[in-house]
Amino acid sequence: MKIAKWMAGLAALAMLPGCMTEREYAAYQTAFEGSPKLRQEAIKRCIARGKGKDMKLLSMLANTTPEKTPVVICTRIMNAVVDGKLTYDDYLSIMRYETPSPKQIKIIQGRL
Repeated sequence: MKIAKWMAGLAALAMLPGCMTEREYAAYQTAFEGSPKLRQEAIKRCIARGKGKDMKLLSMLANTTPEKTPVVICTRIMNAVVDGKLTYDDYLSIMRYETPSPKQIKIIQGRL
């Protein structure tokens, strides 16, 4: 599995629709930013979708164990969306299965 496909899967795991406008992305970002309960629910759903999937390679990328990978990655992606570190352009890049940028990899690794 290519890393670009993993990143697209991760965006979907973070409860972001597969296709949205910049305005819709901003609305999701604002909603998650203003509602810790909504953010927690999105992370919870993201984790549930990641359970049972092969996380070996992703766990290496995220510097964690396969068992903790869904929690770690879902939380990091959500935090990046809320903090504005995962921009709409990043989102589009991920959804087009483009090779992840160094910034996107740093988000997964918790270094940004």
